[in-house]
Amino acid sequence: GLGIVEQISTFATTLTPDADRTDNIRIATRYLNGTVVQPGAEFSLNDTIGERTPERGFHRAPVISGGKLVDDYGGGVSQISTTTYNAAFFAGLELVTHRPHSFYISRYPEGREATLDYDTIDMIWRNDTSTGVLVQAFTGGGELTVRFWGTDSREVSTSSSPRRDITQPESREL
Repeated sequence: GLGIVEQISTFATTLTPDADRTDNIRIATRYLNGTVVQPGAEFSLNDTIGERTPERGFHRAPVISGGKLVDDYGGGVSQISTTTYNAAFFAGLELVTHRPHSFYISRYPEGREATLDYDTIDMIWRNDTSTGVLVQAFTGGGELTVRFWGTDSREVSTSSSPRRDITQPESREL
């Protein structure tokens, strides 16, 4: 009844070999998978996944804090944010808010990545279509995949230009 009849986008990112990080992604994916976003409604990834705590099964794994990698509960869930952001991008949905990571991560597309931190940094998109959107999320084959289902009415494409004005990063002792 909501017009969810076909796949309207899909995006996948490669998982790392860090077991705790990957387990956090699997836990968060279970909260995301099967979410239905009504026409006109906003989707908040933090509201959908919830707080990353040990009581909810999340492990300590690397997160970016103050420009450095430190261990904290839910490390890795930003990968769900980037993957979901790109699925929304390619579905042509309205991207409301996101924040890129504080440094470049090569497994993500340049200029299209989104970090996440409970209560402070969210990734939000709006279903600005006249039909519902179903979010399917799963891990397998060394990848995290997010698919959107609805009624396809938009065409999205991307292109990249050569890099220019490249600035070398500063070195830091961890």
